[in-house]
Amino acid sequence: MEPATDNTTTMQEFCDAYKVTATAQQVSTNPNCSADEWHKGASHWLVTLSFSGRAESFHYSQGAAHRRWKLVLYGAPDWAKKECPKPGQPPRNVSVDLAAALEKYSEATPPEAADVLGCLVSDASSAENCATLDEFADEMGFGPDIPRTLPATFESIRRNSVKVRRLLGSLFEQAQAAEW
Repeated sequence: MEPATDNTTTMQEFCDAYKVTATAQQVSTNPNCSADEWHKGASHWLVTLSFSGRAESFHYSQGAAHRRWKLVLYGAPDWAKKECPKPGQPPRNVSVDLAAALEKYSEATPPEAADVLGCLVSDASSAENCATLDEFADEMGFGPDIPRTLPATFESIRRNSVKVRRLLGSLFEQAQAAEW
């Protein structure tokens, strides 16, 4: 199946059509993130995207609510069991606070290829449209108050941009057009 060439293709359809796959290994931290409260509660991954005989690895983080139930809820409180539609599935409408309370009954959900690729392509588009850190800060809505971590973030995004372009080759622009 060839994805449509207009903007109606989703990132999932793009990944399915071109057989972009992801393998994810959970890691303790993401060297590209600051050590704030969000980072402490997030799950961090080293994700390898593969496409057409090529592969590139990227650090990727996702929020605390990206979890699925462990297969055994033995001993879980009744309120936790009510939130569990079925083992192995994600909890229903879980807030960050509830996700923290459910941590021992759930596990981090590995990211999907479409989610990782969508983030990378979106980040690359933002960084590539900015020639300087100041332009990038404006693009991100910071204005003159640049956070101390933004220069490292900008450089990390630029390095990842090179890697994702190398991975996708001539299909990078088509991935940019995909809805995500």
